[in-house]
Amino acid sequence: MKYLFVLFLLSIAKPVLFAQSERPIEERLLMKNPDDILKKTLGNQGKAMLNKTNFLVMDNIVFNKRFRWFVGDKIKLKERKRKNKFEGEIAFVTDSSLIFSTYNDIMLRYDVDTIQIKNIQKIYIKRRIPFISPLLKLLPPYLAIVFGIKAITAASAGNLDTFNDVSGLDKGLAISGVLGIILTNQNFRINRNRPLKIFKSI
Repeated sequence: MKYLFVLFLLSIAKPVLFAQSERPIEERLLMKNPDDILKKTLGNQGKAMLNKTNFLVMDNIVFNKRFRWFVGDKIKLKERKRKNKFEGEIAFVTDSSLIFSTYNDIMLRYDVDTIQIKNIQKIYIKRRIPFISPLLKLLPPYLAIVFGIKAITAASAGNLDTFNDVSGLDKGLAISGVLGIILTNQNFRINRNRPLKIFKSI
């Protein structure tokens, strides 16, 4: 009789205990922590597709390339009639503007900035190129040390022509570093060949 009672309790508890394991793995992951899972596995683009939110698009018609910015992405831009550049994380994308929300440590509040798409003059893009981008971080200190040593040595010897004392390899690294910075840091002027558009995720 005791064993029958135990079996009866297990038959009642089984649907509750194993209901979660019978759910699809995606649903269980989302139930665990929706924001973290979406951000880590799908990224801002995946979240935009699931939430069906707007996103910003810039088409480079000349080179047949498209750039996209979604809610949560950082963007650096310059507005017309403004000297300073603006950089921030997109909080919301409307049909005609980008909305940014930044925390003001002094006022202890969130400040909201709205930038109209039609007022954007330039967009600055920092590209990450495999092998090149990590090396660009090491080049400035290396070249500073090399040129610094050469300058001190030349000055102590009374030779002011420091550049000619630098090896061809170091000169090549310096030139490559400049070219790498140009390639990884690009700015695009918004015009008919590089228009800005607002798309909606479907």
